[in-house]
Amino acid sequence: VLGIEAVRKSIEREMNNVISFDGSYV
Repeated sequence: VLGIEAVRKSIEREMNNVISFDGSYV
């Protein structure tokens, strides 16, 4: 479960970085 939570948070962070970098929701 902890692994899944870590992966989920990592993905959310990556998505936020992409959105911030791209400037628009993908």
